[in-house]
Amino acid sequence: MEKTIFRKDLPVIFCCFLATIILGFLIEGFQFNKIEEFYVSQFQNAVLNVIPVQVFVIITYLGDLRFLLIISTLYFAYSYYKLRRLDNGFKLLAFLAIVTLSTYILKEFFRRERPYLYSADIVPYTDDNGFSYPSGHVSRSLGAYAIIFGRSREKNMITITLTTLISLSRIVLGAHYITDLVGAVFLTLFSLKVTSMTFKIVNNKINEKINI
Repeated sequence: MEKTIFRKDLPVIFCCFLATIILGFLIEGFQFNKIEEFYVSQFQNAVLNVIPVQVFVIITYLGDLRFLLIISTLYFAYSYYKLRRLDNGFKLLAFLAIVTLSTYILKEFFRRERPYLYSADIVPYTDDNGFSYPSGHVSRSLGAYAIIFGRSREKNMITITLTTLISLSRIVLGAHYITDLVGAVFLTLFSLKVTSMTFKIVNNKINEKINI
């Protein structure tokens, strides 16, 4: 059973992680900062001429780790008291742990400067420090809301809408480049698949012990 799980999930896990790594090297090798800083600056100016920056400050908190931990606690309680099941609650917490650790490692490895630190044309509307690639807000929120809302068509639209708004807010606030967001999507897929595979293996072990 475990061999089947590995054979099915490991290629996807490997490809998603490899895509994240390759994009990181491409960014560094082809000096994407010089190209992207212009578009970030133009997008920031265009959007903030129409929409107040406070709107994006609020939106960006939807992907903040502290906010997602609060949501995870509430979701865990809801799953237990309303649905009488804890598997999705544990999956959400496990995913957040995996994606947060993976994001931190990749940020430290690539050490890409934030847009507002790279270019004087980009105004910082955030106090985020650390490095830029990949985006932690996007990688966390995309997977977390996917787990919370489930996979129906209507609920997928909620996840996509929230993640898109968070992604736009990160650019407008001067915290990320577009490629940071793309890398975050690959990292989300990697982390979701690792979480899913881990729970499949654990459930399989539990079922084996029960059947003995």
